[in-house]
Amino acid sequence: METPVNIASDRPYRRAKVLVNPNFQWKMVAWGLASIATIVFLIFISDFILFSQLKNVGYESGFSAEHSYFQIFSEFQHRRQLMLLVLSFSLFTLHVGFYVIYSHRIAGPIYGSIKYLNEMSSGKKPGPLKFRKKDFFPELADAINRVADKNR
Repeated sequence: METPVNIASDRPYRRAKVLVNPNFQWKMVAWGLASIATIVFLIFISDFILFSQLKNVGYESGFSAEHSYFQIFSEFQHRRQLMLLVLSFSLFTLHVGFYVIYSHRIAGPIYGSIKYLNEMSSGKKPGPLKFRKKDFFPELADAINRVADKNR
């Protein structure tokens, strides 16, 4: 089995940086979290509207404020909100990790390509450019390697 090789080098693969392009990667995380926050906000708004309507049904039915309907309703509403908060926090946490890893598969090849091209432009003769197995844009490494082969 072949040992994975770092992008643009012949050293054995070791992940040195979690964020190879922090500006891009943090923007990707922010956009992902903004979309989740929007969805969570809409769920809270829809719950508020639904609970308001259910509360009005109780009042229209002639129940007093101390009626068991409102006690059960209030307990359910608090549990529902707590559940949504826990789920929201879990989603935010999971998605930060997901977006960092996913964005790394985009930013890593670009970072490695720039590093490789800078080495070539400074007169060095690096070996073939290789990306990690799950990186995006493997065709970029192929194209750069074809140009590098013609210039050697």
